[in-house]
Amino acid sequence: MAKRMNSRRIHAMDELRGLLVIGMIVHHALYTVGYLFGVPWAIAGFDWISQYLHPLGAALFVLLCGISCHLSRSNRKRGLRLAAFAVAMSVVLYFAMPSAMIWFGILHCLAACILLYALSARALNKVPALVVLVVSAALAVLFWPLQANHGYIGIDGLWTVAIPETLRETRWLMFTGLGAGFGADWFPLLPWLFVFLTGTALGRWAAQGKFPKGLYKDRFAGLSWVGRHAVWFYLAHQPIIYGVCWALFKWIL
Repeated sequence: MAKRMNSRRIHAMDELRGLLVIGMIVHHALYTVGYLFGVPWAIAGFDWISQYLHPLGAALFVLLCGISCHLSRSNRKRGLRLAAFAVAMSVVLYFAMPSAMIWFGILHCLAACILLYALSARALNKVPALVVLVVSAALAVLFWPLQANHGYIGIDGLWTVAIPETLRETRWLMFTGLGAGFGADWFPLLPWLFVFLTGTALGRWAAQGKFPKGLYKDRFAGLSWVGRHAVWFYLAHQPIIYGVCWALFKWIL
């Protein structure tokens, strides 16, 4: 269990998380309007964000979650609560919208990362933070192609290793990234666990109050509020977006 070493809230983290949540809502709204209701400009916007902004936004969100492990009273409870939300969401989708089924999305991934960290924190925190940061960041880069379902690890143009087809075709390995991914939202542990661990290394300095002083100032209360309630926005935004779009296209447009 990570103990809170500094009571001052890092408001910039909440604000950044809130900005990322708003970006996610826009991204998914474009998908709904474009691919579900057939609007060409929304399809173009969704595809552009998916290619250029989504990976960066997702990496920042996972990184923030890793940092927060050193600011949480109980990572075990935090991870279990997030896992319960993830399972409940998947059950609802399985019966209500099987075409949009999420087998191992960002909530599942973050829950697994938090629980794995809770189990290993005592040993991991004995390793210097800088070592954890450098090694985790390097491994995240090497395994990064897996998040795009490319089926290899390494760096294009320098060195790559293909994942054997027998592993790629093993469906239950999809949560690791070694098996081919499927589902509406897929965040495999490889590379995202290493992105998360990079965040936990930064979180040690955060817990000691060593982040720049400007990050502790509350500048945008609205964004901070959204960031503090990110899970609820994630769970609720898609049904609301679909309902609003359905009403608009059926009764107005």
